[in-house]
Amino acid sequence: MAAYLIFIRDEPVHDEAEMAEYQRLNRERGSDGFDVKRLAFYGAADALEGPAPDGVVVLEFPSV
Repeated sequence: MAAYLIFIRDEPVHDEAEMAEYQRLNRERGSDGFDVKRLAFYGAADALEGPAPDGVVVLEFPSV
């Protein structure tokens, strides 16, 4: 059974340089050693209730 990990960022990025460094490191290291599928990655998000999130990521793993 697949397992899903959902990240929701409510606040906008305050330090663009720090975010750029985080993204660089993430690209370098990626998902080494993990069988992970990116289902959603900072695309458009429609809020059904309350304010819209600043960013959403959904990852799928083959099992827990």
